[in-house]
Amino acid sequence: MADYSPKIEKAALKIAKYGFEVKFRHFDNVYDPIEGRNIGETEEFAAPALLTRPDEKALAGGIVQAGDACLLVSPTNMKIEPAIGDVAIMDDTEWRIVSLDFVAPGNVKILYRIYARKS
Repeated sequence: MADYSPKIEKAALKIAKYGFEVKFRHFDNVYDPIEGRNIGETEEFAAPALLTRPDEKALAGGIVQAGDACLLVSPTNMKIEPAIGDVAIMDDTEWRIVSLDFVAPGNVKILYRIYARKS
């Protein structure tokens, strides 16, 4: 298997250099259908992210919409793997994660692409 650690390190350094710190709120997915909300524990942590716009391919799928944000984040900076429904907080505004994918050659995650919508 190929060694992707140099690429992972390079992605993390570039994101830290050109991006900004985003606070993430992760939910443990204990959903109460009666209350209509997550009642489980939450965990918050910060990680550097690079803010971009979703590309045409992401928009064509229908889940990601114009006006959504695309955050590029290195897995080495994520305390917890992000999930749909988690929150990214940028400039005191909450953005709900609506979709995510990752660059993972050889099944080694190098980069998360997190798509988020203003809550």
